[in-house]
Parts: sequence; C-alpha cells; structure tokens
Amino acid sequence: MVTSKFFYIMELKMKRYMAVIFGFSLLFWSHSVMAQTNPVPDVTNWKVVNTSRIELRISDCASIYLGLETEYSNPTVPGDFVRIVSRHIPVTVSKCRDFNERLASETVAEEYSRQEEQDLLNERTKQSDPFLYLEWKTDKDPVTGHDRLSSDVLLGIMAPDGNWLVTKNEKALVEFMTENVGNGKTRNIFSGAEFRVGGIYHILRANRSDIIRLLEGGS
Repeated sequence: MVTSKFFYIMELKMKRYMAVIFGFSLLFWSHSVMAQTNPVPDVTNWKVVNTSRIELRISDCASIYLGLETEYSNPTVPGDFVRIVSRHIPVTVSKCRDFNERLASETVAEEYSRQEEQDLLNERTKQSDPFLYLEWKTDKDPVTGHDRLSSDVLLGIMAPDGNWLVTKNEKALVEFMTENVGNGKTRNIFSGAEFRVGGIYHILRANRSDIIRLLEGGS
C-alpha cells in the first residue's frame, strides 16, 4: 500500500514555534532503520550551493549561533544534492556597540573585535558535527523544463545515544524553544531549537547565562 504524504523544502522559520524545514511533494514509500555508524554522505570536493547559520536572535543587537546548514551539489552527477545540518559550540555575537567613529583607536578596536568574532565562527564551523542530513536527486521535467524530484528523499538524524535513524520520505521538523529570563516577570526569549524526525529528536540550546549577559549589554 502506497502512503500519500506531502513534503516541503522551506527555509528555517517559526510558525507557532513549529516549522517544516525540509521535504518534497511526491508520493513515496516511507522506511526507517537504525544505524550505529555515521551514515552522512561524503561530500568532499562537492560544490557548496548555500550555507546558512542556525541563529537565535536575542535582541536587535545580539545573536547566538548554534550551528549551520549547508547544501551541496555533486559536480560530476548533475541533480545530485545533499543538505547537512551541523552543530557547534555556541558563539555569542554583539552586533551593536557604542563607540565614537571619529576616534581612530575605537574604530580599529571595533573592526578587530568583529574580525575576532568572524574568525571564531569560522573555527567553530571547522569543528562542527553533523546531526541531520538529506539526500535527493532531481531531473528536468520535459514538459515544463523545471527541476523535479526524481528519487526518494533519504534522511538521517542522530539520536541522543549517538546512533542514527536513517529513513526516507519523512518530515524533518524544528521547534523553537523559549525560556523565561524576566527575573520574576514574563520575558520569554528563544533559547534553542529541537529538530525531530519521527520519534527521534536532537536539541541545540544556548547557555542561559550567555542569554542574560547579552540582554544586559555584554559581549
């Protein structure tokens, strides 16, 4: 019996704290297995199509980066794609600072600080660990000329015990978590995200002390 499911590819966004981040709109069989070894595809020498960071906006002036999402295309097999979501040690970034642009010393210090933050992000990227991936193929629709899905969508997510759930044609969901940092008053701030595939979940969370420090104007 064929199961009818609808899947979507969407940018990570919040809708009642729940969003579908990946998927496709075709009919396929759904199947899942557990794996003890890392099944993430080897994308060495593949072309990077797009990279975006998993960001928690703490305020207009502060963010915490928890990981990144990178999409790759196979340069030798057209229409072959892999998207990998990775986590790293959280990086706090203060985007607004009070400084006098007329003072050369403060301008230099500001640029140096921003470069340090970028260097740290780059270093965290190198140290990041994959916990979710999708793999799919496309071809050209002979009628419309547009790209269309031509394969199952393989998906893997790492469970809390380190094993992997490997499945196909399932939904990957993300729920944004909040935390009250109002010190007696209600002030809910985004503090993390939970990625879920079926009954398997993977949580990325910022440190509460980092959130409070950024809200108080720290860097």
